[in-house]
Amino acid sequence: MQEKKKIGALLLSVSVAMAALAGCAGGDKNTGASGSPSPSSSVKPAESAKPEEPVKLTIKPQNDKQQDPNSAVTKEIEKLFNVKIEYVYLDRSKDAELLNLRISSGEIPDVMMLSPALFSSYSQQGILAEIPMDLIEKHAPTWLKQVKQNGGENILEFYKVNGKLYGLPMITSDAYNYVPIWRDDWLKNVGIDKIPASLKEAEEAFYKFVNEDPDKNGKKDTYALSNFGIKAVYGAFGLQPSIWMERDGGVKYSSLLPEMKDALTLLNKWYKDGLIDPEFITGENKGQYWANTVSMWNGKIGFSVPGTYYHVNPKLNPDDPSDLGSGNWQNFKKLQGESATYAPGMPLVGPTGLSGIEKWGVTSGSAVGLGKDVAKDPKKMIKWLEMIEKLNTDEEYYRLAQFGIKGEMWDINPVTSLPTMKEEFKDKKGIIAAGPSGTAFQMSNFDMVRKNTMSPQLLEFAKKYAMVTDKYEQVVWAALPSDGKYKANLDKKIGETTIQFITGQKKLDEWDKYVEEMNTKYGLNELTQEANDWYTKYKKK
Repeated sequence: MQEKKKIGALLLSVSVAMAALAGCAGGDKNTGASGSPSPSSSVKPAESAKPEEPVKLTIKPQNDKQQDPNSAVTKEIEKLFNVKIEYVYLDRSKDAELLNLRISSGEIPDVMMLSPALFSSYSQQGILAEIPMDLIEKHAPTWLKQVKQNGGENILEFYKVNGKLYGLPMITSDAYNYVPIWRDDWLKNVGIDKIPASLKEAEEAFYKFVNEDPDKNGKKDTYALSNFGIKAVYGAFGLQPSIWMERDGGVKYSSLLPEMKDALTLLNKWYKDGLIDPEFITGENKGQYWANTVSMWNGKIGFSVPGTYYHVNPKLNPDDPSDLGSGNWQNFKKLQGESATYAPGMPLVGPTGLSGIEKWGVTSGSAVGLGKDVAKDPKKMIKWLEMIEKLNTDEEYYRLAQFGIKGEMWDINPVTSLPTMKEEFKDKKGIIAAGPSGTAFQMSNFDMVRKNTMSPQLLEFAKKYAMVTDKYEQVVWAALPSDGKYKANLDKKIGETTIQFITGQKKLDEWDKYVEEMNTKYGLNELTQEANDWYTKYKKK
């Protein structure tokens, strides 16, 4: 459901738009939201009562595709809540720029999905409305409870300015670690009968992948790994690159830790020995979807860590004709043939016993905010909160918001009992245009999400391979005050220098000089201070 890397991506919401664009979950009853009886309610107004005018809501979602305001899904949601929805479509590649222009002209959407940087900026500029806690407790109590359960008791503190709440967190059930995959047919061809568990065992297999003709074509034309697989090596040394990690009672930037030098020393050796595909610099996805391991599809490498469970799972239910496996599995089989196989593995255990791999967090710091004018119209805020509450408590409504009209857009798969989109609505952008959305706002009810989106077999696969480590996720997920000044150039320089260390263009005895340069010339000292200030205030227990 999430497509991104991992920013990623695949964060669970609290927004009205969730109703029109919800992201993932499930349940099957027809209980009305607080203050919003369902259409089947037996309560009827007095004959002389004048019908209440619909409440107008302008919603800016994650704009992967323009929403159809006249879609059957939108009309159902409008009728259910007595609202009139107007979607704000902005080119996603210029989302921040276009939203800023809209706001500067006085057109502030009522409901906005905001990045951490935009939320931080808008909440301090007076662009967002305060959201009173008593309204949340009255109109969205279940949502509030779920958010605190899944995101932490103090999660709302980040969204406050001077003690006032200006946004609600987007949390995601996609808090899974990445899953390594191995060409297990190659392992067998070089005499290895089990999936390597340690870095030492992996290294043995890697040399065999390069030197012992694992594909049996009589040529020396294979490599062990490319850029995705390098993540597993970092994990075996206790880190992942370019994230803030807990160290010595505070946080430090992982790419400059001493353990990174140890990892790069080994990777430099492997590169010299021909284990790493020289094209790792441009990426094994070859410009396609970020989690596609095209190099493995093409039979060039035998190990990769392209994404989480749903990026790599094979066919899991032979009784379900709709179970084709992940995109990677399907493309791999198409190009390598039915006899070719890969198998999932675990994060590699390193020389000091450390183990872990990239992992998505429950939140990235993104928020749903309400435009400041909403404060003048409490009905808008109440409607928004009612929609959040219903989305997380009423499975029938969730399915409407997530999948669309039953029988027209989706039906229950008789084998898995899961909602399954009809052929014409399997394209994600097609779903969005038709009303619901699986890429924008998401949910706080993780059980409902998994019940409606994961077969028992897929859930078991995820538990076995993608819920095996708490390491390593981003600890500081907020935009820091000096990010705009330093972060892009810092990460660009780190990325370039990392490649130079691996390929040998830069010698590792220059490491200390490099760290000093990042700290002083590229602003890491200042960022580290800000990151620790944030960590102390919001995360440290």
